[in-house]
Amino acid sequence: MQFLKIFLLLTVLGIGPYSMAQQNRQLSQNDLSKWYKFSNSGLSPDGHWVTYNRHYKKGNDTLVLVHTETEHRHEIPNGQSLQFSNNSNWASFKTPEEVNLINLKNDSIKTFNTYTDASFSASGTHFLLKNKKKHQGQFLHLESGNSLKLTNLKDVYFSKLTANAVVVLQSDPGAELQVLNLDGFQVTQKLKTTGTFRAIHWNPNGKSFTVLREEENNNSLLYVDLETGVFTLNEYELDEYSFYKGSSADFGISTDNRRVFFKAVPRVETTAALDTSQLANVQVWKASAPWTEIESPNYDWIEHGVRLMVWKPQKQEVLPVESKEQPFSLLIPKQRYALTYNTSQYLPRFKTGELIMDLNLLDLETGQRRRIVDSLPFIKNSFCGSPEGKYICYFKNKHWWIYDIKTEQHLNLTQGWEIPAYDITYDRSGIPPPYEVPYFTKGDEAILLYDHWDIWKVSPKTGVRHKLTDGSGRNLQFRLTKRPVRQVSVYEKLNFQTQQVALDENPLLKVKNLNTYEMGISTLSETQDEIFLSYDSLKLYDLQADSSGRLCIFKQESSDHPTRLMYSNLNQKSVKTLEQSNLHEQDYYKPRSELITYWQGGHKLHGALHYPVNYDPSRSYPMIVDVYELNSRKLHDYHLPSLTFQRGSIEPIDLNLNGYFVLRPDIRYELNAFGISAVNCVGAAVDKAIETASINPKAVGLMGVSYGASEAGFILTQTDRYATAIIGNPVTDLVSHYLGYLNFILESAYFRFENHQWRFDKGFYEFPEAYLANSTVHQAAQINTPLLTWTGIKDPNIEWTQSRELYQALRRLEKEHVLLVYPEEGHGISAKVARQDLYNRHLEWFDHYLKGMPKQDWMD
Repeated sequence: MQFLKIFLLLTVLGIGPYSMAQQNRQLSQNDLSKWYKFSNSGLSPDGHWVTYNRHYKKGNDTLVLVHTETEHRHEIPNGQSLQFSNNSNWASFKTPEEVNLINLKNDSIKTFNTYTDASFSASGTHFLLKNKKKHQGQFLHLESGNSLKLTNLKDVYFSKLTANAVVVLQSDPGAELQVLNLDGFQVTQKLKTTGTFRAIHWNPNGKSFTVLREEENNNSLLYVDLETGVFTLNEYELDEYSFYKGSSADFGISTDNRRVFFKAVPRVETTAALDTSQLANVQVWKASAPWTEIESPNYDWIEHGVRLMVWKPQKQEVLPVESKEQPFSLLIPKQRYALTYNTSQYLPRFKTGELIMDLNLLDLETGQRRRIVDSLPFIKNSFCGSPEGKYICYFKNKHWWIYDIKTEQHLNLTQGWEIPAYDITYDRSGIPPPYEVPYFTKGDEAILLYDHWDIWKVSPKTGVRHKLTDGSGRNLQFRLTKRPVRQVSVYEKLNFQTQQVALDENPLLKVKNLNTYEMGISTLSETQDEIFLSYDSLKLYDLQADSSGRLCIFKQESSDHPTRLMYSNLNQKSVKTLEQSNLHEQDYYKPRSELITYWQGGHKLHGALHYPVNYDPSRSYPMIVDVYELNSRKLHDYHLPSLTFQRGSIEPIDLNLNGYFVLRPDIRYELNAFGISAVNCVGAAVDKAIETASINPKAVGLMGVSYGASEAGFILTQTDRYATAIIGNPVTDLVSHYLGYLNFILESAYFRFENHQWRFDKGFYEFPEAYLANSTVHQAAQINTPLLTWTGIKDPNIEWTQSRELYQALRRLEKEHVLLVYPEEGHGISAKVARQDLYNRHLEWFDHYLKGMPKQDWMD
C-alpha cells in the first residue's frame, strides 16, 4: 500500500473550529473514506430546519437534519431524499428499506416499511405514500389522522394551490382518472379510458389541468376545467401532426385558462422503398450548402422537430406556435404572446457562436405575427420577458434594449452609461455578453441591470436610472441572489425564466471583493454602511433563503479550509456554523495557499499559489504551474485528497502532499496571440512566485489539460526555462483543428477560433501568419523541454490525432517525448484503473525531472 509521510506543520492560522492538531498521521488510500462533501442541502420554508447529506468519497452517505436555533439534529445513515412540507410542520426521508415521516413540532418519527416513495400536498396537510412496484399508495391527512388506501395506482399529481389531486388508477384493460378532494377524500370527477392517462399538468391556479389520453385507435388531449367541464382535442384533428409523448413539463395552461399549450411532431408519410442496389453509395458535399453532412443531424428539427402548439378549447381552435420557418419559440409571461425565431435563417455561419436571427412576436389570440428585432445575436443571458408580460428585454450592440409590446416602441436602456453593461472581463473573440439575465420589480415598474460592480434600477418607460449599490469606488461587486428572490411562476420548458425581486423587502445580496476574492452577504439597505455578514477570504456559494428571505444558509470554503455549512439570521445580523466538514483533515495536514499579484503588459493579474504540505522556507521546492485561462479564481475551491487522477486533472492538494508548489496563474489575452499571451503572463507569474516563496527556479514544470494543455505546449516552443511539462488532450496544430469538426456537438470548429476560446478575430485564410505563429506543431523544432502528452482516442472534443501530430513532429525532430494513448477514454479519464495509472505516471515523470528521482522504465 502506498503511503505519504506527512510531517508536523508548526505554525498555522485556523478559521473557526478548524485548527491544527498536534501531530500528523500518514495518509493512505484507506484514509480517504473519511473525507466527505456536503450535498443536497436545503432549508425549510420557515427557515428553522436545515437538511444536507454527508457525501463520502467511499462508503455510505449520512443524511442530517438540524434545527437552526437549538441545533437538535437527526443523523440517518443511508438516508436520502429529505423533503419539507410547505407549512414546515413535517419532513420525510427515505432509506433503502423504508419511508419515514418526521413531525417537526414534537420530533416524533413514524416509519412505513411497505412504501418506497413519498410526497406532500401543496398545503402540507396531506402525505402521499407510494410503492411503485406494487402499484399501491396511501393518503394520510396529517392533522386528523384519516387515511385512504389506493390499489392499481399509477400516479398522483397534486394541485399547487388547492386541496385537489389527480389520481390515475391503471388496470387491465383500461385506466381511471379521479379528481380527489383531499380534505374529505371525496372523488369529485371521474374519467375512464380503454388505454391510459399520462402527463397531467395542473394550471398553477389550481382551476384546471390537462391530460393526455392514449388509446389504441386515437390519442386525445383533454382540458379539464373544474368549473365548466371537459374539452377534447383528438389527434386526428391535428392534420399533419401527432401528439408529442413527453412529460408534464411539455404542457401548459395560460393564467386566464383560455389557452392550452402542447407539443406535437410532424407526421412522417411512409413511401415505397427505392431500390438502391444499382446506385453508388456516395455523399455529395456542396461548399455552398447551409450546413455540411456531418452537421446535418443538428438541423433535422427543421423538417421533423417537435413543435409547440396552442389550443383554445372554448373556441376549438389550434394554432401552431412553431413551424418549419419558425422552429423555436419562447412564451411571454401571462402567455398572451410568444417570441418565435429561426437560428438557421442566416446559414451558413462560420462564426458559429454567433446565432444570428430575427425575433418575431406572435399574438396567440389573433395569430398575427410581427418582426420586432432584426439580425439579433443570440448570446448568453441575452433575453428576458417581464413578469406581467408588458415588455421584452434583449441585448444587442453591447446594450440592453426594451420593447414595449403595447406601444411597439424600442428603448435603449444603457445608452450613455459610464461603465458598460456587458462583461468587461470578457477576453475572448466575439461579442461580450451581459452579466446576467435582468430582474424586474413588482408590476414591471422597473428593471434591474448590472454593470461590473453595481446594481441599477432602470425605468422601462423612460430609461431613467438609479444606482442601488456603491461598489465601483470600493472594487466590490454586488449581485442579487437567484434563490431568495421571488420568482414568477413559469411553465418550465415553455416559458422565459423571468426573475422578479421585491425591493421593498430589502433583498439579500452577495458581495465580492474583486481584489482579494473575499466574499460575504448583505442586504440592499445595508450595503452603503458596509454591513457584510460572514465576510471572509472564503468562497461563498449555494446560498438559499426561507420564504421570508431573512433566514438563509450557505457554504464557505477555500483550498486551505474544508467546506463549512453556515446559517444566518439577517434580522439579528447573526451568523453561525452548522457543521464544519472534515475536521479530521488537521490530523494529516494543513493546506496553505495565497493570492499573488503580478503585472504583465500594464495589466494587474493574480495567481493562486498552493504551498507544499509542511513547507519549510529554509528548503527549496519544485513547483508545477497549472495553466488554464483565469486560473486564480480557483484559489478558494476546496478539494478532497484523492491520490488519483480526477477525470480531467490532478488536484493541487495531491501534488502539495508530494512536496510540490502548485501555481495557478491568470492569463490576460491579446487577440490573435493566445499562445504569446500565455508565454508572457505565465512567465511573469512564475517570476512572482519565485520571489514570494522558496521555489527552485530550475525545478519548475508545466501542466495543462485541453485548452490549458494547448497553452502549455505552445509555451515550450518559446522558452527553455521549464524543466518539464505534462499536457493532456491538447490542440497542437491550429490549422488542422480550425478545419476540423467538434464531434461532441457536430459542428465545424471555425467558431472556436473566430468567436470563442481561441481568440482570433479573423479566419485562418484572412490572417494565416497569426495562426501559424501560435501553433505548437509549427514551432515544434524549438521545443527542448522533456514532454509527456496523454490523450483518449474517444475524445469527442479534441481529436486524439492532435496529440499524434505533435508526437510525429517531436519523433522526427528526435526530441525527448512520450505519448500516452488511452484507447477507451475520452476528453477526460473515466475508468478507475486508467485514472490511477495516469496519476502514477504524472508523479513518476515530475519526480524524475523536478526532484531528480530515478527514471522509470516506461519513460526511456
